[in-house]
Amino acid sequence: MRYLSDTFSLEMLDVSQLRNVTVRPISASTIAYIMGRREVHSCIGHAHTAATLSALLGKEVVTNHCSISLYPGDTLYVASTLPDGMAIQFLIIEVVQHLVPYIGPDYDKGSIYGAIRTRGELLADEFCGTCADMQDKYGNFCVQIISSDFRATLCDN
Repeated sequence: MRYLSDTFSLEMLDVSQLRNVTVRPISASTIAYIMGRREVHSCIGHAHTAATLSALLGKEVVTNHCSISLYPGDTLYVASTLPDGMAIQFLIIEVVQHLVPYIGPDYDKGSIYGAIRTRGELLADEFCGTCADMQDKYGNFCVQIISSDFRATLCDN
């Protein structure tokens, strides 16, 4: 799931399932782009904050006071006010799925696994990185791409 909030608490994380959490800055334009293409659930509890974010992002942000728990695969976009009280900084918090090396059967280049692997190789080449065949805890095939300034996971689910 993807969420937009104006706060983050460690209590949102289920430490029994926690493997890896990444936190990094993200631009308002990137969040707006994602909101235009993917479902992002609003967890903004105040109407004024929702209106401010709607204007800043150019996308409707509804008021929705709720509590959330983050699990592997979830992403939280946080809009936090900087100490000057005027500027808003956006962060992306991702709860990374735990992946293990792929141990399934061999696959054909023409299969969905082959297509995912080919896409992963193209991305790895583009970003001067590497890719590896992996699987999640459900056995879904994934290709993990890692470079010095880029990280992605392509999965079949």
